[in-house]
Amino acid sequence: MTKYTNDLNLLETDQHKIDSGTFNWKAYKDNEIYTGKNFATVDWKSDITWHYDKISNTVIVTNVDITLTNIPATAKANGFWDALIFFNPNKELPEGEGSYDYRQTPDLPGINGDSLYNQIGANNPSNGILAYYAHNNDTGAYTIKLSLNNTVPYSAEKVNSNTYRLVRTALRKNNHNASVGKGAINDVVWKNGSIDILVSLPEKPDVPTKPTLKTTEVSYHHDVTS
Repeated sequence: MTKYTNDLNLLETDQHKIDSGTFNWKAYKDNEIYTGKNFATVDWKSDITWHYDKISNTVIVTNVDITLTNIPATAKANGFWDALIFFNPNKELPEGEGSYDYRQTPDLPGINGDSLYNQIGANNPSNGILAYYAHNNDTGAYTIKLSLNNTVPYSAEKVNSNTYRLVRTALRKNNHNASVGKGAINDVVWKNGSIDILVSLPEKPDVPTKPTLKTTEVSYHHDVTS
């Protein structure tokens, strides 16, 4: 138990969770076969400052440093603005933005990388967005917004007994609206992303309980028949 306590005490000072990766919006043939090309690609790096807080028995995030780098696309589509956000894990996904007829327009009217960010980020700081990337899958235009620590510090999201989510991600998607039959209507929605930034605290050891000694009970009685 002493080692467990000491390990936790060490985590009360600033810790750095450093991660990196690449996210692709893959181009598929007939919606099934990956062509090896991508409508958009972004490299990401993160350095999250956190510590364990003994009083609240939780993990606190105090700074988020995320770098995003656009990689030129190798495939084109009709001009939808794909987007990826890193955000405070205690916040909800951005709300769906509406629907559009893709025979007439590739995205919602008036949408571009900056207007989309203003809509879900700059004008809604309570959404807790920490980094933002948007890319037009036709023109290749893109927008990146960084250093958006508008909700720091915050408590990390507890995933299980000793694992905490420091940052979560979400993707902007255009989903075909099946309710309109053969119509050409897409709904713009936000869905959970596959990038998770997690940390684990030391596992609390099982402390064996001491067995309870039970005193043997003996009953005595006086035989009055003798």
